[in-house]
Amino acid sequence: MKVRLFAISLIGSMVCGSALADEPEQQPTPPTFSDIDANADMYIDKEEFSQFQAEMREKMRARFAGGPRGGMMGGGKRGGDRFNDADADGDGLLNESEFAAMIESMQKKRDEMRQRWADMRQQD
Repeated sequence: MKVRLFAISLIGSMVCGSALADEPEQQPTPPTFSDIDANADMYIDKEEFSQFQAEMREKMRARFAGGPRGGMMGGGKRGGDRFNDADADGDGLLNESEFAAMIESMQKKRDEMRQRWADMRQQD
């Protein structure tokens, strides 16, 4: 439970968490549906989502190690919350459409954060 509470949605962190970087080409690409659908049954369940998050968490820790916050990643929804929000039909599984909508929403938020950051930098 403690690990779950600590876990940040790695998809969110990957897509949104580094939105303040100066060079967009350094941004990782969002995962594909098949990256997460480990058993290839055309659905992502909470276990697959959590497993993918754990793998990505380690990659993100390594990527941001020694950063301004000592390698800690910022905000974002926790994995279960993000999963539940994306599960539009409430069946406990994400289909490709629900997954695509989640990624699109996260990319939109990332782009908004980048724009706000750019606006703040221009004011300085």
